Amino acid sequence: MARPGVELSVTALAQRAGTSLPTALRELGRAERARMVASRRLGNTRLVRADPSNPLYNPLRELVLATYGPPAVLARELGPVARVRRLYLHGAWVAAYRGQEAADAEELELLVVGRPDRSRLAAATARAGSQLGYPVRVEVRTEEEWGEVREGLVRRVREGPHLSLLEEPVPWTWAPGRAVVEALLLRGALEAGEPAPGLSDELLEAAGRHLHSAQVLRAEDPASARQLASEATLKACAALLALQGLSPTQEGGEPALLEAAEAQFGGEGGPEALRSPAGLRRRQGEVSHLSRPLPGADDAEEALSSAAAFLVEALRLRRSGRLGRFRVPD
Repeated sequence: MARPGVELSVTALAQRAGTSLPTALRELGRAERARMVASRRLGNTRLVRADPSNPLYNPLRELVLATYGPPAVLARELGPVARVRRLYLHGAWVAAYRGQEAADAEELELLVVGRPDRSRLAAATARAGSQLGYPVRVEVRTEEEWGEVREGLVRRVREGPHLSLLEEPVPWTWAPGRAVVEALLLRGALEAGEPAPGLSDELLEAAGRHLHSAQVLRAEDPASARQLASEATLKACAALLALQGLSPTQEGGEPALLEAAEAQFGGEGGPEALRSPAGLRRRQGEVSHLSRPLPGADDAEEALSSAAAFLVEALRLRRSGRLGRFRVPD
């Protein structure tokens, strides 16, 4: 999904996923039945590509890109290299990602600002390229050279389509939600501790797995698909609070988690996709009641679309560095 239109053999996909051929065949069969991928035969080779006819193609593609796409992988591999100050992905891939160009890029173009060790930078670049299936072309400029806005490459990056992969965290205050969170803390429904980015990442990955399973079950078992979509939203909420060092107590439970998430991220000025996590969970509770009819495929698709959009925004917020420890008043 990260490279629409690109076809890969089953063998190539199994190698990239680090799994066996039988496992790859089984999973691809499930994905094709769910219309996540399409395949065709070319001689004895089965070629597989993403299926853009799926109504959930766009949010799922965003989810894949946010988790496993070039911005996430490049930041993860090159960001920790010592003396790398900034990373800018630019050029054709970014233009295609933003819809400014239709064709897929043949390579990834990256500008590294700083004074990194070239051998470690090359090793990190090779790892990223291997994971992504793209050649990665890297140019390095010092911070002084980055300040020279008339220099050819610097000017092209600044003025052309680009994504900043390593920016200084931007302070983000949650004025409307702060009072709600403080009240939840005061009554013992939430507790504050150390920020847990590792736990946040685990929860976001689990949410992504829930959505994948929900997509596979959407047609065969829409009730289970909707439940999984709801669980994905709940885990995404917990992941955002974990970045702040916040978690619900046993007494507060799920209601406190949802109230804190909706109060902070669901207000005016926040992304629309983050505005109704509690609403999604309430609707799930309504349709799960035994006296009500079970949800159909359309209900499951609506829940999946909302949950996928929510998770994409949560992943973007995680990568932005804008969420830090919730400061408890003295």
